[in-house]
Amino acid sequence: MAPHLRLWHTDPDGVLTTEEDAFRLTVRPPKREGGAAWFLVLRQLGTEFSIAAGGTEENIRAAMTAASFMAKLLAKEPRSVPLTERTPEATPKRVARLQQIAGAEGA
Repeated sequence: MAPHLRLWHTDPDGVLTTEEDAFRLTVRPPKREGGAAWFLVLRQLGTEFSIAAGGTEENIRAAMTAASFMAKLLAKEPRSVPLTERTPEATPKRVARLQQIAGAEGA
């Protein structure tokens, strides 16, 4: 059986994009000869997108493969609390850091 071939769209500025599950994959070619191609995996939250993963690879093909791999990995990731309901301000580590800052300012 032949592997599934994903259709990538090329924007006028050379950026490649595709959709996979709830993710938009974006790959930008190297700006100069021998440079790295970078990729972003954007998670769709309603009508908005947030960065879920990203990185650089030695060429466009490797960046496309890495973006697809990351999207598949993220799609399997269990989430006990939806992203829209998470409050980073309330995490114990964040609270401890804010208390530390407040204590230093009061001294």
